[in-house]
Amino acid sequence: MEAMLAEYYKNFYHFFQTNILCDVNLVTDDGVQISAHKLILASASSNFLMMFTGPFSESTKKDVCIKEMDSEILKTIVNYIYTLKLDINEHNVEKMLHAANFYDLNYAKELCFEYIKKNINHKNCVSLLETSTLISHKKIYSFCWLYLLNNFSLIINSDSSLEYLYEFQFDDVVELISNEDLVIDSEEKIFDFIIGWITYDANERSPLLPDLMKYVRLHLISKVGLQRICDEPLLKANDELYLSLKTEIYVNLRVNSQDRLTLGRNLLPNVILAINRRSISGNSSVKYMDISKDDDMKWRPTTHLFFCPPRKDVTMVVSENGIIIAIGGTNMYDDYINSVDELDLKLKKWVPTSQLIHPRKSFAVCTNKQFIYVVGGYDLVSQQFSNSVEYYDTNTKLWTEIIEPMPTARDSCSAIINNNQLYVFGGYDFSYLATVEYYDFENKYWKQLDPMPIANSKMAITRINNFIYLIGVVFGHTRIFKFDVHHFKWDEIPNMHSGKQFATHNVVNKKNDLIVFINDGQLICERYDVENKQWFRVDTEFNFKPLPGNGHIIYFNDYILKSYGIHL
Repeated sequence: MEAMLAEYYKNFYHFFQTNILCDVNLVTDDGVQISAHKLILASASSNFLMMFTGPFSESTKKDVCIKEMDSEILKTIVNYIYTLKLDINEHNVEKMLHAANFYDLNYAKELCFEYIKKNINHKNCVSLLETSTLISHKKIYSFCWLYLLNNFSLIINSDSSLEYLYEFQFDDVVELISNEDLVIDSEEKIFDFIIGWITYDANERSPLLPDLMKYVRLHLISKVGLQRICDEPLLKANDELYLSLKTEIYVNLRVNSQDRLTLGRNLLPNVILAINRRSISGNSSVKYMDISKDDDMKWRPTTHLFFCPPRKDVTMVVSENGIIIAIGGTNMYDDYINSVDELDLKLKKWVPTSQLIHPRKSFAVCTNKQFIYVVGGYDLVSQQFSNSVEYYDTNTKLWTEIIEPMPTARDSCSAIINNNQLYVFGGYDFSYLATVEYYDFENKYWKQLDPMPIANSKMAITRINNFIYLIGVVFGHTRIFKFDVHHFKWDEIPNMHSGKQFATHNVVNKKNDLIVFINDGQLICERYDVENKQWFRVDTEFNFKPLPGNGHIIYFNDYILKSYGIHL
């Protein structure tokens, strides 16, 4: 049957090429005529069907005028209707999308989408985004928008793309520069983009500058960059805005003693540090892995022992703006203490900072912007499980407690922030928990969700798009669960090869793959190939056996280190 149909279509195409039994001539504005068969065109396109059967003059004419359609594009579209093959290239893809949309050719739009996925770049991204908006193609729009977020630094260096961006409406600009997933290597580029967008139509847009400046993260900008902002004429022209910014900039200059280059947003981690023991102990060692090159992901030694924390049993965490802190831990007598230290990368040493409001151990940590959150744990004063959440501002060096307590007091839970909500999973309160709760920062309330598939604690956690992944550790230590934050549904992906109870785990994502790092007496790196749905071992370091409380795995982008002149 399929062979017969293929033969019929081959005949139809032959009739089209040789002008046999053609009953319509499509005539473009430039006079080009394309002979075809009404039946074939109408069977493929609802637009043609309406044209040839509706109460229009085209239904009775042989010569039909096709207005405002490039003749080459129309030829290609008609040829596609006969062959289901579409000749797409960088010069015609947008026109082809418009034509396919006009004639309601869904498969042609899908072929255009497949071409875009393979050929999108920093020069055509914004134009394709605009086209997808005009034809209301949600899939293409989402794909181009995600590409824009991930490649904004490249795109703004293209004059043609920048021109399209400057034509964005105010709401579109806000959506872009406020997006939590925007990746950029320097926050100053956000400021420069805002100034460029205002200047593009200064008379109309100048009053909007104060609203846009709210989205510039001054805490990421160097002292030199902050001074440059102060010198901007457009800011100086607005007295109220200039005064408020000067005050905020002064605060940032006063609290940020570490002189460094301007940092970016959401720079994907490319360096993993595995740390053995603390800074004052002998036989300390630090290993690192550069995950930026797929073919060279190996554990390597480094002599930078200043990364080793100041005491054992600390929790190490890195903020978005590159601040590394060590929270809690035990003293020389093995008593838990309330100390917090920050690693001064300029001096290459740990320095004390503000202590936790509530001394605790076995807590979860997560980060958002310049804030580091400490969630739950076991309170060292009350000797009870904690339901408090507090956060450290790496600018002001102060801790602040969230007024609304967690519904469930617990330690050993896992936490992550997504879309302005703090999600807390599992934990322990004399029994292992499957509890899931989230805190809405904007509306200031907690909500309990359906439980996890299994009770668990101390899980490694990460987010990829709209999914949160939970890895290991105490129960099902090789199992990985995926939580859909839009639909609040759980799924499970294939098990890892490695993993032991209570081993140190951490996880990052790269190109939507999961990369898990495990320290269970040896350093193990495994990667989950999302496309092929399978795990494979990347590298193992056998000679790395930290004593209890002395093993740590952290990750960051080495741009932060290089801004201080540190090279691994």
